[in-house]
Amino acid sequence: MANFMDDTLLLNSKTAVRLFEDHAKACPVLDFHCHLDPVWIADDTQFDDVVDAWLTYDPYKWRAMRINGIAEERITGNASKADKFAAWAETLPRLAGNPLFHWSYMELKQFFGVEALLTPETADAIHAKCNERLSQPGMSARGILSQLNVEMVCTSDDLLDSLDAHRRAVGQTAPGVLPSLRADSVVAIDSGTYAEWLKKLGKSVGFAVESLDDLERAVSARLDVFDALGCCVADLGLDRAAFVETPRAEASGLLDRLLSGENLDAAGALALKSWLIAFLGTEYARRNWVMQLHVGAHRYTSSRLRELVGAAGGFACMGPSVDIIAICSLLDHLESQGSLPRTILFNLNPTDTAMFASVTGSFVEDGVPGKVQYGPAWWYNDHEPGMRNHLEVLASTGVLGRFIGMTTDSRSVLSYVRHEYFRRILCDTVGTWVEAGKLPGDARHAGQLIEDICVNNARSWLNG
Repeated sequence: MANFMDDTLLLNSKTAVRLFEDHAKACPVLDFHCHLDPVWIADDTQFDDVVDAWLTYDPYKWRAMRINGIAEERITGNASKADKFAAWAETLPRLAGNPLFHWSYMELKQFFGVEALLTPETADAIHAKCNERLSQPGMSARGILSQLNVEMVCTSDDLLDSLDAHRRAVGQTAPGVLPSLRADSVVAIDSGTYAEWLKKLGKSVGFAVESLDDLERAVSARLDVFDALGCCVADLGLDRAAFVETPRAEASGLLDRLLSGENLDAAGALALKSWLIAFLGTEYARRNWVMQLHVGAHRYTSSRLRELVGAAGGFACMGPSVDIIAICSLLDHLESQGSLPRTILFNLNPTDTAMFASVTGSFVEDGVPGKVQYGPAWWYNDHEPGMRNHLEVLASTGVLGRFIGMTTDSRSVLSYVRHEYFRRILCDTVGTWVEAGKLPGDARHAGQLIEDICVNNARSWLNG
């Protein structure tokens, strides 16, 4: 029987251990999708309390604590740091099978040298030990990321964000931090506040947005600001996949109506949003950016929690199976215009896994390996069975050797152990194939496959 959280965690064969130790462990991390605050990296923030580094910005942990019956005051409210740490200590022992269980103990061991079990009885002592360690050199935000060999992170930034932190980070040694556009606000025409957002956009570029021509020019100007700071990735959350080809003249008229104060009906809103999404895709292709589409979240669940903690408070759930025809229609529209950027597709509902993986062979380009990527197991799928299934399906329906690997999708600076978690599962999966005689076990085959998925593919693919 293996010991709890020993060096062979998730590695169930000697081959898996060898692949991890010789090929995966030392690979640097390129995190092309995260939600870290770039200020932490640019200013090398030193956290005063482990709660701020570990719990305050992690909706995964908030969700688990709520399910465990913890009062919101002790999660996102005004409870003391000690009480919030104690709340997590009350929850963690009940998380068997949840990736948070392994992630938390990996984080405690890796960064704080804590190997004791976190329970209500040990909470105070472990809290004190973590805070003492956090105050030492090398435990700033950049120091923490450097411990896990993080080479680059791409943060998620709104079109109107100042990007001041990214400017301050220019020229700093690794880990580097690049802006990554989160374009949701650009297409949020049914938000009820779009007209106000357009005014803010106009203010940021120095001219009023009063027509579709103005909107194109203003968005393009802001994209140029991102591009100048090294942005190469843009992201869009499509909670519902829907797309209709919309002539520019129709989109122009719809925007005029919206600017005049008229509310668009569902068909009009979809038409204008579809045109804007296609416009963004074209602009990304022109700049050689990557387009990420995160599809299938249902974010409007608890009105109470939305009012209490905001839209990204950890209470969204999986949406229904996605309309893949709409996704393909968008990609086909862009491809037919010669404007399909390299694209990463993420699905939230696991029933869509094989469907999304199959799209990687539907849109290709001569000389461009993996033009459309099936992104890593995302959100409610980034656990052990989800990652294993993702790898198996992608290998069965696509080209695993071109897969660009893992992201954290996280707001916590300590969460980069998730890359190691994924790499262990990857090595175990490949090791199982080697042990069964399904794959050569030499470094040129299995070893190269591991290194490519861990870092090489992402590095070459993101650089175009």
